[in-house]
Amino acid sequence: MITPELAQEGLARLVVRRINDLRRRDGLHVTDRIHLVVDVEGYEDLREVVEKHRSYIMDETLAEELVVAGPLSNGHRVELPDGRVLHVGLSVAG
Repeated sequence: MITPELAQEGLARLVVRRINDLRRRDGLHVTDRIHLVVDVEGYEDLREVVEKHRSYIMDETLAEELVVAGPLSNGHRVELPDGRVLHVGLSVAG
């Protein structure tokens, strides 16, 4: 049986995977530190997951900063398997 906690952990891992895909697509180096903005507007459960797993997400994506905000008008569009859409902004930390 999948508990709510396991489901949240799985969703956090999926968010990390999608962000790291964006890093590769943007041509970032494996060691590049980033500033990260995640737009979870309208998805309170996703906001909870990102906040609860903030350290994990930052560690796994090499983010120096993680801002949970919304709406983000110029981010990458990230579709989750359940059809929900996140917008993610990332830039190399200076």
